[in-house]
Amino acid sequence: MFAGTTSPIYAAVQVASQLTQNKSISDAAKTSPTSANAKALEESNARTKAMTDAALAKFPDNVPLQVLGAASSGQLGDTKAAATRAQHAVEMGEAQLGTAGAGPGAAEKRQNLSNALTMHAAVAAQLGGKDAAMQDLARALKLDPNNEAALKISKLIQGHQFHDIPIKIPTTADPSKAMQMPDADVTAEMRAALIRQVVNRPEGFSASVGFTQRAETSLQLDDFQRMRDNATAALAKLPDNPKALMQRAFAALMLKDYQQAIIDATAGLKLRPDAASLLVTRATAYNATGRPREALGDAVAAVKSDPSMAYAWLQKGLAREKLAEGNDQYLGDIKVAADLDPALGPEYQEALARRAQGGKPTNDSQGTAAAGSPGFMGGLKDLASRIEPHHLYIFSAGLLGFTALILVFARRRED
Repeated sequence: MFAGTTSPIYAAVQVASQLTQNKSISDAAKTSPTSANAKALEESNARTKAMTDAALAKFPDNVPLQVLGAASSGQLGDTKAAATRAQHAVEMGEAQLGTAGAGPGAAEKRQNLSNALTMHAAVAAQLGGKDAAMQDLARALKLDPNNEAALKISKLIQGHQFHDIPIKIPTTADPSKAMQMPDADVTAEMRAALIRQVVNRPEGFSASVGFTQRAETSLQLDDFQRMRDNATAALAKLPDNPKALMQRAFAALMLKDYQQAIIDATAGLKLRPDAASLLVTRATAYNATGRPREALGDAVAAVKSDPSMAYAWLQKGLAREKLAEGNDQYLGDIKVAADLDPALGPEYQEALARRAQGGKPTNDSQGTAAAGSPGFMGGLKDLASRIEPHHLYIFSAGLLGFTALILVFARRRED
């Protein structure tokens, strides 16, 4: 695809233009979910992946293209690939800046590394790593104090609403014209594209967040039916709100509607694949419906994602106990849970009693021995509150803004 190309800017412009086009097709498919639109999106996704892979194969050492590659992976829903490419871009940017010293090209390399760090922060925010994201953004702004992407994303992570960020919405820029524009104009257009992505939050966002806040109040009042109703209303306003999916899954779990809990947790995991709270919610539902093999897989993944989550260790141990795996290793898992959260101590005592009597936990009673204690309920409520509703959109703003933002730096690089 780029076999005869000698300039990375040409490849960057083509990838950026394809990302812009793919975003439009994706929006159309969400607005009007017809079979024709679904097919068009499938074909566009394939073109986007092929073009991105070809560009990175042709110019593997180009930092701006690596950042675009992370943007492409994120847009296609492959968060892990986005994280890998963003990390590679940061490492490459650090190496290139280290060799540049204070000589010619150092300023450009600082900007490249700043952009790579901002992309890395956007991915971290999507995965729930607020602290790591803020550390990346602090480094990015130290390298380039004018990095608007880093400024906007850091404000969003700190809890600012979109209307709290004073910015002027610019006119639409066409990335395909970047090669014919003076550098100053390209810079302005790139920043304009970034700001548009931050300002243009999804339709229904504010209303959806309002309903998730009501669901949170219902959670604290132990009104799980109303919690489910509010989460459902939030999803009606914004179907891909991961916070609302987590809330509805948890409410269903507490109402013993285990199949719905599995459905909603699965939908949430498509948006947040590594979210420990969603994984352990689904693991609990699997354990409660006699599916310990699936429960074990989710619980292991949840522990890997967040080793401090006591309830994940509990579900892991209960699943292993039912599967009769690892001799008494399941007891070790349940004891870890009790050590992390003393409210789960009764679960460990019940597991010891079952072992002495040669029994196994029943489906519907798994993980509920301590259910009457305030500490146990507090831990579960914390589990239901862990996902923030705006992470998905921070990620989108960070990724899509880069489809135009970094072209000015790519065009100056001819290696």
